Amino acid sequence: MKKFLIIMISLLIAFCVSAVYADDLADVKQSGTLSLGVPPDYIPFVFVDESGNSTGLDVALVQEIGRRMGVKVQIYNLAFDGMIDSLNLGQVDIIGGAFAKNEERQQLIDLTRTYYTGSAYFVGLSSLSKPGSVSMESFRDLKIGVQKGTSFDQWIKTNLVGGGYVSIRNVYSYSNAADEIRALDRQEVDLVVLSQDLYEDLYQRSGKYQIFYDGFMNESYVFGLRKNSTLTSVVNQHLTDMIKDGTAQTIANRFFSMNFGEAEVTISRDSSIPTATPSVPVVVVPAQNSADSCKNGMVFVSDVTITDGAQFSPGTQFRKVWRVQNTGSCTWTPNYTFVFVSGDQMSGRNISIPMNVTPGAQVDLAVDMVAPVNGGTYRGYWQMRSPQGQNFGETIWAKIRVSGGGSGGNYPVVNAFYPDFYAGSVGTCPTVYWQTSNTAKVEITVDNYSAVSSYSTNGAQQICGPLMNAGTHTVQIAALAPNDAAYASFTYTTRDGGGSGSYAPTINYFYPESDSGLQGNCVTVYWSVSNASIISVDVDGENVKNSYDATATRHICGPIGSWGSHTVTLTARNSSSSRSASFNYYTIPAN
Repeated sequence: MKKFLIIMISLLIAFCVSAVYADDLADVKQSGTLSLGVPPDYIPFVFVDESGNSTGLDVALVQEIGRRMGVKVQIYNLAFDGMIDSLNLGQVDIIGGAFAKNEERQQLIDLTRTYYTGSAYFVGLSSLSKPGSVSMESFRDLKIGVQKGTSFDQWIKTNLVGGGYVSIRNVYSYSNAADEIRALDRQEVDLVVLSQDLYEDLYQRSGKYQIFYDGFMNESYVFGLRKNSTLTSVVNQHLTDMIKDGTAQTIANRFFSMNFGEAEVTISRDSSIPTATPSVPVVVVPAQNSADSCKNGMVFVSDVTITDGAQFSPGTQFRKVWRVQNTGSCTWTPNYTFVFVSGDQMSGRNISIPMNVTPGAQVDLAVDMVAPVNGGTYRGYWQMRSPQGQNFGETIWAKIRVSGGGSGGNYPVVNAFYPDFYAGSVGTCPTVYWQTSNTAKVEITVDNYSAVSSYSTNGAQQICGPLMNAGTHTVQIAALAPNDAAYASFTYTTRDGGGSGSYAPTINYFYPESDSGLQGNCVTVYWSVSNASIISVDVDGENVKNSYDATATRHICGPIGSWGSHTVTLTARNSSSSRSASFNYYTIPAN
C-alpha cells in the first residue's frame, strides 16, 4: 500500500508540474494578445472612462508592457473576488488593479515585483467624534465597512475581530469603494477602509470626511500571473525597465502626481511614505485551496436584448437579457445568483440562475429594469455570485440613454405603445398600438420572442402567440434606426381557467434585505403578489410562513439560521393555479 501511495503521489506531482509549466509566453506571442483582468473600479489604478473603456495606472502599465512585447492588450473587467480563479482557468493572462501582495496569493499564483506601495485609511464623516489618540479600543461599538476580499478585509477580521475589539456583526462587506462611501453617507456604518490614493483623489476635497486612523497598513501592489508562468520574468523585466527609463513615471503622471524612490526602485506617491511594518501585527490566514475543488468562471457572450446606449423614454420598463458562458469547472445551480454590484441599478433585482449550467454551457440572464425619470446616460454593473458569497467572472453591464423630452433630435423615439386591454382570458388576442419618430423599422417581442416586424412608423396589430399562455408577459417594442434604437414596454396578463374569469397569481416582487447574514439571525423579506388567496414561504423545502397579505414585510427565521446556503421560496396560490419565486440566502458563522 505504501508503494502504491508513493506512485500515485508521484504521478499527481508530475501532472501538476506539467500543468503549471504551460508556456504562457509562447501562447501570447502566437495569439498576438495579452489579456489583462481587472476589477471595474479602483481609482486611480483602474476605472471606466466616459466612453466605457477601462483605463488607469495599472491598465496603462500593462498596455506599455504589451507594446514592448509587440502584442495588443485586451482588457476584461472581472469580479475582484474571482480574479485568481479566472487567471488559473486561462480566461486572462495577467491580473491587476491595486492587487496587493500577500502570502496567501503567493501560494496560488506568481506575483511580479512591487511597483507601488500605498497606505490605508479608516475614514468617517466629519461629524464623527474622534478621540485625541486612536487605539484599537477606539473601534469598539463602531460599524466598519470594507471591500470584500481585499487585504483590508483580512486585516480587520484578523486584528480587530480576532483581537476582540470589534464584533463580526459590526463588519459590513461591500463590492467596491463607491458602495462603501454610499453606506457611510447613509450612516449605515461609522467608518470605511480606503486606500490612501482613493481617498485623497476622490473624497478628501469634499470636506465631508475625516481620517479616523491612518498608517496602520502598507500594501505592496503587484500584478498576478499563473504559477510558474513563462510570462512572469518578461513582465518583471519590462516593469523594471519602465521604472528605470522614466516611462512608468510619465504614465503615472497621467493619473496622479508621483515620484520614484531610487532606493526602492518602485513607483510611490510620496517619497516620505513609511516602509515600516504595520503597528499591529498582521496574521496571514493560510490558503485553503484543494486540488480537487472546482473553480468558478464566467464570460460575456452577447446582449440578447438592449444593446449599449439604447434609448428609452423616462420611466419605461424594460427587460435586459445577457447571454453568458460558464468557463469554470463548477456547475452553476439555482443556488448561484446574478447580482448588481455598482453604478445605476435602475430598479433591477438580483436573480437566481434559472437552471443548472454545466461547464462550457451558456445561459441567458434576464433582469427587469426601469429607466430613470431624468434624461442622461446610465450604466449599471452586474456580476455572478457563488453560493459561498464569492463574486466571480467578468463584470457586465446594462447601459441606456434616457431621452430628455421632445422629439429626441435624430434619435429614434417611442412616442406611444399600448394595448387595447392589459389582461384577457386564454384565447383572446389584444391589439397593440404604436407611434414612433425617426424610425426605420419596428420590432415587437413577447417574452423575448418576435411577434411583429414592421416598417410602419405608426401602426396597430393584433398579437397572439405567447400571449395565449397563462401568466404575465412582457411586451416590448424596439424602434430601430440605422445606428440606434429606442425601447418601450408594458406587461400583459393572460387569464387561465378557461372562461371562469380567474387569473393566475402574479408575483410582482420577492426579495430579502440582504443576500447573506450571520448564523442565528433572521432575515427580512419583502413581497408583493396579485390574484392570490394565500402566500406561503419555504426555506429549503420547509414551510416557515403563511400569509393572506398581498404585500408584506416579514421576518424569516428557523432554518435560515443554520450555517450554509439556503433556498427561500414564495408560492402564491389561488383556486386555479400557483406561482413561485425564490432567492438564495447565505448564512455565515457568527465567530
